[in-house]
Amino acid sequence: MEKLPPYTGQSLQALVDSPIPPRKPLIEQFIYEKMVIMVYADPGVGKSVISLCMALQASAGIPVFGFFMPVRPLKIYYALTERGIEEPLERLQLMSKALKINYDNIFFDEGTIGINVLDLSEERELIRRIETYCSKPDIIIFDPIYSMVRGGLSDPKDATLFAQFSARVQNHFKCVNWFNHHTVKNTSDFVEGRYIPKYDPFMGSQLLKAHITGMYHLTQLDNRPRFSCKKDSHGLLLKQFSLDFDIENYMLSMKVSSSDITSKDKANIFLNNCKKSNKSFTFEEFYAAIQPSSLRYTQKIIGVTIEEGVIFNVSSKFSKALYKIV
Repeated sequence: MEKLPPYTGQSLQALVDSPIPPRKPLIEQFIYEKMVIMVYADPGVGKSVISLCMALQASAGIPVFGFFMPVRPLKIYYALTERGIEEPLERLQLMSKALKINYDNIFFDEGTIGINVLDLSEERELIRRIETYCSKPDIIIFDPIYSMVRGGLSDPKDATLFAQFSARVQNHFKCVNWFNHHTVKNTSDFVEGRYIPKYDPFMGSQLLKAHITGMYHLTQLDNRPRFSCKKDSHGLLLKQFSLDFDIENYMLSMKVSSSDITSKDKANIFLNNCKKSNKSFTFEEFYAAIQPSSLRYTQKIIGVTIEEGVIFNVSSKFSKALYKIV
């Protein structure tokens, strides 16, 4: 692949003087173009079920977890790196009862089992393999990544090599990389006679963490998978949300009214919905939509969004304030 020349002189000035286009979503508020996503959790929490549910819904062009909207049906390449198709197949049969699978948009590959991406020849073979069967994937899921690196990801050298592999794959396909990963063995610290959960039990070198642009720690709270965002390089992701799991069909869904979504995230959800429907709204409607939130914090959000040109007041001088998205 021919590389572009460096940006300098007029070409650099033209970029600086041009408005920066917003990052394009593949799945609104969840996955954006050229992101590197990592979901990491203890064994058995549900990483594979969640990535499988996402893949089926996104490839069919329907809301992921019943909430995050794909911009179109996406092509998903699912690289099975540890076990074969049997386990995903069992889940697919259950999930197929709840949604119509777009079989042409999703690819499950057992040929990636046991691959060592630190070996350049194996990396090249992986890229050739993906290109053969799916020349333009939107998202490539690697599940899990620890089995792709002989020796582990705690060593800075191996972590750097893995990050370089990820960057080359992404540059080649212009895709999103999604990595499923594990936590450290001990996810709690013993402090003053009791165990306290680690804030971030990420397993691996900080150099690997530096490469990731969107990172979620997945836990379970009251038997509900819970996403906690530990890194958001571009400021585009929800900070936390929980999913309901349907044991009959293995599907997952998110309730927008869930109390573990922050007020800021609820504000973004509300504003996005108003923009899509071209709907005006009152302060009272906005205040109700982002609860629990204080009146002062709500006033602050309204003030900031007006200053940033996101919304404007369309009401007359003496009538109740009515706002509209720019």
